[in-house]
Amino acid sequence: MTTERRKAFLMMGITFITGIIIGVLATGFFARQHYHSEKEGSRESYKHGRWSFSEKIFYVVDADSIQQKQMKPIIEETTTKIDRLQNEGMKYVRSVMDSMVQKLNPILKPEQQKDLYEYMTRHDRHRSSDGGNKNKEDKSEKEDRHEKE
Repeated sequence: MTTERRKAFLMMGITFITGIIIGVLATGFFARQHYHSEKEGSRESYKHGRWSFSEKIFYVVDADSIQQKQMKPIIEETTTKIDRLQNEGMKYVRSVMDSMVQKLNPILKPEQQKDLYEYMTRHDRHRSSDGGNKNKEDKSEKEDRHEKE
């Protein structure tokens, strides 16, 4: 093989591998964007659920504008009831989880109790509000602590 031919094959190989890498990275990027937008979308529909839930029902039954006007109060009433049930249910779930923590505390070491407490408060923050991006910090702190042990 001549030097020029080797260079040509090398360039084709590099181009091919670069294309594969770009394809994999782009697919991962778009998949992540899609996953996060779905997550945010579901969070949005929970906060502003009346409209998106209504639209979904209208779409499923293929309602015309007159039917939509008649259906809207019924759907809003139902959504309000569902929201109330979810809130009441979360109160019961929290009390059950608090009971579990109280039962686990005598078994756990103080450091484990602290980890459980942090996990539970982080879980509550994600459920009750935007949450926070403290997960990465907590995880790295925990990893540092375990490395020291």
